[in-house]
Amino acid sequence: MVFATGPYHNAQQVHVSEILSSMKPPKCDQQKIANKFIVDLKMGNLHINRVMYLAGFGAIVFLIGLFFATSGTDMMINAKIKKSLVLEEGSEGLKRFQKMPFPLEFKVFLFNITNPDDVMMGGKPVLTEVGPYTYDLFKEKPDLKFLSDGMIEYNMTYQFHFNPQKSRGSESDVVTALNIPLLGTATMVEETFPMGLGFLNNAIPFLFPNITDIFVSVTVGDLLFKGTIIQCNYTSGPAMPICNGLKGRAPPTIWREEDTKHFRFAMFRHKNKTSEGPYKVKTGKEDISEVGQIVEYQHRNKLKNWDKNSSCTIIRGTDTTIFGPPKNPHDDLYIFVPDVCLSFGASYVNTTIQHGIPLNKYYSAEKNMASAARDPDNLCRCAKDDDGVRQCLKDGVIDASPCQGAPVIVSNPIS
Repeated sequence: MVFATGPYHNAQQVHVSEILSSMKPPKCDQQKIANKFIVDLKMGNLHINRVMYLAGFGAIVFLIGLFFATSGTDMMINAKIKKSLVLEEGSEGLKRFQKMPFPLEFKVFLFNITNPDDVMMGGKPVLTEVGPYTYDLFKEKPDLKFLSDGMIEYNMTYQFHFNPQKSRGSESDVVTALNIPLLGTATMVEETFPMGLGFLNNAIPFLFPNITDIFVSVTVGDLLFKGTIIQCNYTSGPAMPICNGLKGRAPPTIWREEDTKHFRFAMFRHKNKTSEGPYKVKTGKEDISEVGQIVEYQHRNKLKNWDKNSSCTIIRGTDTTIFGPPKNPHDDLYIFVPDVCLSFGASYVNTTIQHGIPLNKYYSAEKNMASAARDPDNLCRCAKDDDGVRQCLKDGVIDASPCQGAPVIVSNPIS
């Protein structure tokens, strides 16, 4: 007695003889069975080969995808960034270059002289720092045009708007400072007509009424932009020759009012709502690292304010509104500063990560404010005295008089 399974899963107990008698072996062709077995093996092998081929192809696709997900993506992003930086019609770079989408902060700190009477008696001046007086600075290039040589030419315009929220004080604050227009006028007379200093002494009470010393108390707004007056509406008298001399030789900080015929002085008025240039720069189309690089300023490829062929005459860098990716991040970046007629460098410090993005950090290069004793290339900044001997300043300051046409010393911002 046995229990059957398979085809007999519903069977009860049966005799073995009954099972045997019910199983009639079918007729079979052994060759067909063998052939079918071989074909099945071949089809199986073909299937395996196909699976292996698809697996290999998939691995290649995966590797290609992985490449584009890493290096490939970086390459595409870099290519897109470079394309957007190129200064050409319709590019994002040109739009931002032509008009900055946000203002810069222009901060002014002043030193108020608290003991002018003591100074006139030979005492040491006591200075109090006031400010910052903060202005929103907007830069635009409204007349930008493309040249036939593949360059761009434009003038830069500036607009300053006082920002009381970011200032410590107001433009109506009164400060006591050196009478810069008086000293500037004296310097101009000394340089152009030394014999005229005697006329200047007689003219000073007419040019600057109520003057008592070399200091002046003035509002911050007048000192920076609105202007302090130099009275010149004379048709005769000792002031007339001085005023006539100012007409053609006044520095940019002094201008004439057409309605009153007076002159005025302000430190930054000549920068506000005026054009500066023209600049001629590269577009970056041939080499993106050179985008915005200045080729000429005021139709010159070298500056005329310094000794001919000296390092000071070299125009290098951009106008600060655009920078191309440097070929070597360790190379210095350069900007050209028209206010001092010099190019300044920024040296690589390190690479940092901000929001997952690697950024190269640059600081003002030490050579920018180095004395000629520390950097011989800066010897051209030293003014010559009457005997032709150079008078060099110490570290941290630059004599910008050759650029401004007036006695101006420039230093680093106060940290």
